[in-house]
Amino acid sequence: MIRVLFSDVDRTLLTHGYELLPEVFQAVSAARKSGIEVILATARPPMAVLPYAERLGTMDMCICLNGAWVGGLRDGEATILGQVPSDVIDEVVEMSAPVGVELLFYTATEIYTPRIAPAVLTHCKRTGEVANEIADVRQIRGPVLKVLCISTLPDANAVFRKIGESIGDKAACAKSRTDLLEITDSNVSKGRAVAEIARQRGLVRSECAAIGDSDNDLSLLAWADVKLTVDNAMPAIKRIAPLHFASCDVGGIAQAIAYLQARNRSEQYRSAQ
Repeated sequence: MIRVLFSDVDRTLLTHGYELLPEVFQAVSAARKSGIEVILATARPPMAVLPYAERLGTMDMCICLNGAWVGGLRDGEATILGQVPSDVIDEVVEMSAPVGVELLFYTATEIYTPRIAPAVLTHCKRTGEVANEIADVRQIRGPVLKVLCISTLPDANAVFRKIGESIGDKAACAKSRTDLLEITDSNVSKGRAVAEIARQRGLVRSECAAIGDSDNDLSLLAWADVKLTVDNAMPAIKRIAPLHFASCDVGGIAQAIAYLQARNRSEQYRSAQ
């Protein structure tokens, strides 16, 4: 029986235009009523996922910042599973400026940027985030839980690859879109966060399903027993998730939830025989 569905947010739960479709809202509500808890697992900070969690009724537990922040959105109490080392931050700052990569630094409660560039404004408009401009990273208050690199240049993949190779195993790097590189502590991932929640709740993998679309969801899907994805997912995700549903733009996750509900009903029927 599937008791929990861990769901990515952008381009999985939401459309490419960051819209929560009515059929997806209804499917999440139906899942909860049928005994399947939906826990959001996102690269977003708590404040940027809060509006959707409020609408969906998924406030009690959330995975934010790719697993660096795990806790309840209702009370804000959370476990911090890792912070980006200061030497990695310095290295990323030094490498990014000459190649036109914009940066956002995320703490548990604030977002900072060295420059309010057009790419930063576009990103913040899409996600509903608000960034504070700073002259130096030493002005950041609190531990940095995630660094976001933004590049709209044609050679973004090569630039991101170079940053990742330079950082090595000092931090974890994952792309959430072709123009976005997420950097977290090397021990941070959505998969580790899911494992921690399962440990706290006494869940086993066979009771957990996960759905995602991007490279930062690989560890999430690798951990869960039932792996699902949407048609717009990156190739690496489609390779490890055998269950593919329609694009996020037409509510593919609603189909995935219907599948899980049917699966649970089938197991209940077999158990009753």
